[in-house]
Amino acid sequence: MNIARKIWHLLGIIIPVVYWPGWLARETILWIVGVALILLVIVEILRFTLRTVQRAFTFVFGLLLRDEEIKGPHGSLYFLSGVFVCVLLFPKELACTALVYLAVGDTAAEVIGRKFGRVKLLGPKTLEGTASCFVLSAAVGLFLLPWPLALVGAAAGTLFELFGTGNIDNATIPVGAGAAMYGLTYLI
Repeated sequence: MNIARKIWHLLGIIIPVVYWPGWLARETILWIVGVALILLVIVEILRFTLRTVQRAFTFVFGLLLRDEEIKGPHGSLYFLSGVFVCVLLFPKELACTALVYLAVGDTAAEVIGRKFGRVKLLGPKTLEGTASCFVLSAAVGLFLLPWPLALVGAAAGTLFELFGTGNIDNATIPVGAGAAMYGLTYLI
């Protein structure tokens, strides 16, 4: 298990921490994340076309990279895409909660699943990791939102974590959870 990567993942909680109380406005976050996303796309293009950029990127970020990220897209590309879509499309409370589900739930799924997982579900995914994703997401969500929204969002995020492959769940967990919660707001 890559502890440096999990710490990096948990740092994603900074966005909800500065967005929810209004320390940074929605437009500011969209600009910051949008520019970061554009810069990361440029870096990704350069690292796949210039060997020296690839070597430098791997040297600087090697501790955070999975094996598939050395030859494929970096997980931060998906993460920033998910953040951008959530902040753009969903109300602040839902966007922030969905991003917390990614930071807490996805991290719990991997850490608990790898350490204590015994019952395999899909590929490397385990019942224990999936359950921890849901329980921790729901527990945090219940502090942030009314219970129906918190539980539906936690369930959706957990399903996207379970069925996600590679790093794409860095985008699908928050966007899927946010969409499920947003859809539920029209039903309740």
